[in-house]
Amino acid sequence: MGFYTQWYWKIDLHNLMGFLRLRADAHAQLEIRAYADKMLEILKVWVPISYDAFIEHRLNAVSLSATAVQVVKDALSGRPISRKQSKLSQREWAELVSVFGPLESGGSRD
Repeated sequence: MGFYTQWYWKIDLHNLMGFLRLRADAHAQLEIRAYADKMLEILKVWVPISYDAFIEHRLNAVSLSATAVQVVKDALSGRPISRKQSKLSQREWAELVSVFGPLESGGSRD
């Protein structure tokens, strides 16, 4: 037996986008992502310029810790780096590599 719940809410655009950023994330549960995807379709029609900015600067953007920023700077300047030297956890390193590709140079892979 399946059914949907009706709900009503008041929200401003900024907070709606914050809600959608969390709910449309790949880590969110499938059911809430389905709602977020539909809400994003509505947002695209309703406020297309804001939608485009949201997709570009929030939903598909990357947030880095200060340590991760230093790792990227080191990689860009050609300095040898490894996960152990970076002091990032394995999860943090894997997330960084998933965004930027292989970062290690010199030394062994961790």
